[in-house]
Amino acid sequence: MPETKLERINDRLYHETSGKSKIKWEKSPELLDITLTDVKVGLCLSINKPSKTSINKIVSSITAESNVNKKLEKLPVDKGDIEHIDGFGWRISASGKFTNSRIGLIRKDGTVDRFGGRYDAADISLIPIYDTDKDKGTGWLYHTDAEIANIEKRTKAYLTLELLISEKALEKLCNEILSKCLPELIVRIEVDVFLSEGDRTLSHPNIRDYCYIDEETTANRARLIEVCASRPLE
Repeated sequence: MPETKLERINDRLYHETSGKSKIKWEKSPELLDITLTDVKVGLCLSINKPSKTSINKIVSSITAESNVNKKLEKLPVDKGDIEHIDGFGWRISASGKFTNSRIGLIRKDGTVDRFGGRYDAADISLIPIYDTDKDKGTGWLYHTDAEIANIEKRTKAYLTLELLISEKALEKLCNEILSKCLPELIVRIEVDVFLSEGDRTLSHPNIRDYCYIDEETTANRARLIEVCASRPLE
């Protein structure tokens, strides 16, 4: 079957030009269920970027100082560096398998392969929501193409989901995982994706066989709806 050809109207709308009529492909939030495997827990320090003044101080001191015993920790700390520390807290990373759906790409030239090139998995990160976050609860679905993946020493293009969860809930979840009480996690997300009018009408609202993201769009909004965990009864 030939590829579907789409015409870009705006960031949230395409028209299908393969047939006689122009079928709409609109972007809207859809529910997806994901089973998490290879779950890992970690503590991470997030830093936005240090101030230029402090970097220049360190670099100039190192290059100009001939004393090999110089201790860098004695350099004066720029107060601006502290302001760039975003936070320190728990993180969960995992491999995610889409339960009932697949995500495909709308290529830069507008072509869509309806029966190939679809992703059934993504790298998942659960990170805390801080009080300073302006857009609370909004995570992102990213697509990394084959060229960048190759630079990262990965064999093929891939998807990444960054999901936000409250600090207290994340800490509790991490403690349960560390105690090995939760062998399996299932997350439900709401993510911005494209669907054709036909797919949206004919498929069940909670089971989208195929949905699509724009190859040119760096990130697509995603929101964590719920986390379900289970363990066998003793």
